[in-house]
Amino acid sequence: MQTSYWRIGDPDIRWVSIDLPEVAALRRQLLPDEPHVTTLAVSALDRSWMDHVDTGRACSSRRRAC
Repeated sequence: MQTSYWRIGDPDIRWVSIDLPEVAALRRQLLPDEPHVTTLAVSALDRSWMDHVDTGRACSSRRRAC
């Protein structure tokens, strides 16, 4: 299970996790809810997930590039 968001340690970063529905359901059971994490239950090969990425939100003030 992918846990990079929690290991990075930057609470202001926006994160999108893309996984198959079964894995996304397991992730929701095992990992804490975070306001900056969006979990999408779709195959990464299905490009429709890109429609759910919020490109209008401001970047973290600690990051130089967005």
